[in-house]
Amino acid sequence: MVVCLKPGHLALIMASVLLPLLRAQGITVGITYVEDAVASGGVCLDGSPPAYFFDKGSGEGIDSWLVFLEGGAWCNNVATCLVRSATRLGSSKAMVKEMAFPGILSSQREINPDFYNWNRIHVGYCDGASFTGDIEAVDPAFLSGCSAGGLSAILKCDKFRSLLPSSTKVKCLGDAGFFINAKDISGNQYIRKFYSQVVTTHIRNILAPSVADPLGLWHNCKVDIKNCSADQLKTMQDFRLEFINAINQLGSSSTIGWFIDSCFMHCQSSRWETSTKGMAIAKAVGDWYYERSRFQEIDCPYPYNPTCGNHTLESQQKHEEELYGFTFEE
Repeated sequence: MVVCLKPGHLALIMASVLLPLLRAQGITVGITYVEDAVASGGVCLDGSPPAYFFDKGSGEGIDSWLVFLEGGAWCNNVATCLVRSATRLGSSKAMVKEMAFPGILSSQREINPDFYNWNRIHVGYCDGASFTGDIEAVDPAFLSGCSAGGLSAILKCDKFRSLLPSSTKVKCLGDAGFFINAKDISGNQYIRKFYSQVVTTHIRNILAPSVADPLGLWHNCKVDIKNCSADQLKTMQDFRLEFINAINQLGSSSTIGWFIDSCFMHCQSSRWETSTKGMAIAKAVGDWYYERSRFQEIDCPYPYNPTCGNHTLESQQKHEEELYGFTFEE
């Protein structure tokens, strides 16, 4: 039986003590530029070559590959793409030269027990359109990504599968990349219009984008969930139910897994400590990938999960800045 307990002093003490100890600390990996891609048109928005960060596998993982697609939202017209082309989200020239590999990319077995010794690649995101611009002795293979990269992992999973031998075990993980076609707080279909512009051109979030909140009534709530009013929390809980309904429409196939928690954070591939119903993300993903057990779990509603910690927009951005040298919300 699963019991959803209200967070008390003990839970807060455990979270404040354990979370820093469990936080993934990865090694530093240097950047590699794909110069040959320029001739075939596979370039960043500014025409610079795409780039990635690669940490070589070892032992039993020497032939196994995990590809992580970076996130960073989208540009949806010529003007926004032009601005983006001068940043690391539109130019490999502006990308960091070295990057830490935490969470799903970590080389530490205690943090990343199932994939620590695989060949692990972090692909820089610089086309502004979820990698939609213009692989043989690999077994197994794992395509993952966060945010815009998570959406790309979902959209490109079948193509990724087709590039590899039929005997290769392939799975794909979309972290914070399942964007539902929901109305925002003003009642408009913002995400449908915005993503249509992304597609034809080459949020902060779907629920409360700035364009839907001209008076800034949701600003403090988006920065720190403790600032949300009762009505705002109800709006978010209603959105949660709409999201869960969309997930349930995927069906109950044993090949599909999900880990739906109620933590106030975006992208958790670098934070393996969060648990749902007693199982941490790292264990859930590993069990799903290797088919040790089926995992399709949905967390209790906010705020009843003490493993979430007290994450604010500022703390999330600080965490990303420390690990990667940038934040995914730029």
